[in-house]
Amino acid sequence: MSECTHNCSTCGESCAERATPQSLRKAPHPESRIGKVFGVVSGKGGVGKSMVTSQLAVTLHRRGYKVGVMDADITGPSIPQAFGVHDKAVIGGVVQQFWTDVAWDVDYLFVDMPPGTGDVPLSVFQSIALDGIIVVTSPQELVSMVVEKAVKMAEKMDVPIVG
Repeated sequence: MSECTHNCSTCGESCAERATPQSLRKAPHPESRIGKVFGVVSGKGGVGKSMVTSQLAVTLHRRGYKVGVMDADITGPSIPQAFGVHDKAVIGGVVQQFWTDVAWDVDYLFVDMPPGTGDVPLSVFQSIALDGIIVVTSPQELVSMVVEKAVKMAEKMDVPIVG
């Protein structure tokens, strides 16, 4: 056996590192009680994703459920504006900190994702155990093209599309 370079794509060995894929999932705060977690995604900004997130949260709250909204689109103003939050997020890695450092007590948690398939959506898909995603789109060719990429990313991560 040769010395491991940790580049499994060029290695033919059957080592333990190759046989046991490492999960990137993060555990929520130990005191959290979280029912279902749904990501709300879109391929492009401005299609109403934050509005859908807000309306789902408010509707379920009115029906008596405990609901939380995690704003993974930390540079976008929509969720803070919808719920009257005026403070700015200033810490790095804030999305994962929302998951690991906040003691959530919710029946439903909606994760409002930034548009597209960049680093933040990928990080959420990899680190948070999503029960499903809700895809928000509008009838434009460019939007549907990018939404298709987001759907494929969810399928690769084994996250069901629920709406």
